[in-house]
Amino acid sequence: LESISENIVDGITGPLFYFSIFGLTGAFVYRTVNTADSMIGYKTEIFRNIGWFAANCDKVLNFIPSRLTSLVMVFSCIILREDWKNSIHIMKRDGPKTESPNAGYPMATLAGALGIKFEKMEHYVLGDGNSEITERHFKSAISIMKMTTILFVLFFTIPMILSLSYLGWWFNV
Repeated sequence: LESISENIVDGITGPLFYFSIFGLTGAFVYRTVNTADSMIGYKTEIFRNIGWFAANCDKVLNFIPSRLTSLVMVFSCIILREDWKNSIHIMKRDGPKTESPNAGYPMATLAGALGIKFEKMEHYVLGDGNSEITERHFKSAISIMKMTTILFVLFFTIPMILSLSYLGWWFNV
């Protein structure tokens, strides 16, 4: 479930965000940086220099999409009748607790919505609920992911493309 929540940004809304503004080039650059971070952005001696660069570029590129996605996830929870009030509370309280300045926000939002706890020993605890995960949690997480994607496209991607197209900028990218 942690992976689902974090990868909503990495695999769906982040690329859509940069596609909306910079077209295919923006989505491609975003995914390249994100993939480089996941492959070599580790704190090991062999990848220290190049991994540091990939990780920090990813942090910068994900700053807005991670927070925007978390807010859209809250609206998804409202539509799907999940605990949206707790998702906001846990997002604000626990979002900054992860080592990554961005990954914690969607993870905390999902933990709050589902009333569960995500824990990485000696690193973070997100949420107040039980760590016991059921099939219902997985089904709800997938529904939230799908609804978040739909709402992100409707409320951000399409309006941004239309606005930039109207200004004549988007098609010149």
